[in-house]
Amino acid sequence: MDQSQKEQLIKKILAANEKLKIKTAKAYINASHNDREKIGGYGIVFIAPDGSREEIKEKITQPEMLKGFNISVKMAAAIKVMNLCIKHHVERVELYHDLPILESLTKENSKPNDVMTKKYKENYLSLKNKLHITFINQKEINDDMNIELAKNLAKIAAGLKL
Repeated sequence: MDQSQKEQLIKKILAANEKLKIKTAKAYINASHNDREKIGGYGIVFIAPDGSREEIKEKITQPEMLKGFNISVKMAAAIKVMNLCIKHHVERVELYHDLPILESLTKENSKPNDVMTKKYKENYLSLKNKLHITFINQKEINDDMNIELAKNLAKIAAGLKL
């Protein structure tokens, strides 16, 4: 095999590897609570591997979900992200969050203790062979406008002023 043939083979191999690369989506989540109105809300910025974006805000009114520092509302947002990934045939997602329990509940030995943590873990377990989630703590990233946008969407969903 001469040098030209080697270079062509290398180009073909690199092109094939590029096609095989698993593309990763990014999702930024946050939640807010409106004490006066007794509603919560979450915001999601979902960026698909092709660069398309979805900005989602959803109001939460179930009283059982509004207890405990927006934990249940953020879990609802994380479940929504998982389902978006399946809908868009995404196999990998970077999930930007500020709730460490999201990752800890994915461990085999974790013990969910309420309705929402059980629902979150069940959803994760049902998708773990189809979807790989990389959990990224938002507190480690200061200048990403998508984090601010998710916060603002959550405030709007909860009926709060920006």
